[in-house]
Amino acid sequence: MYLTLPPEPPLVVDDRTRYYELLVHQSLQSRPISTLASLVKETQLTMPTVTKAVQALQNSGIVTEITGRRRGRIYSYREYMNIMDEGMAPQ
Repeated sequence: MYLTLPPEPPLVVDDRTRYYELLVHQSLQSRPISTLASLVKETQLTMPTVTKAVQALQNSGIVTEITGRRRGRIYSYREYMNIMDEGMAPQ
């Protein structure tokens, strides 16, 4: 399943960067645990672009790297996972 891409923004670097971050964020909403490779496939962006977008989302506290490895990292959309955990907590 591929995302439907919204029209690309004007060639302003800051806007374009945010656009790519939004695409990666939308992909993480549909698959909250992802690898960079799966995000590249889903968003149809390049690996360097996805890597930068994920780093920005990590810096914002939206995404967490959960493996601790240097290669083959897996990222979690933490907020989404927290919401899912709330419904699973024992009463």
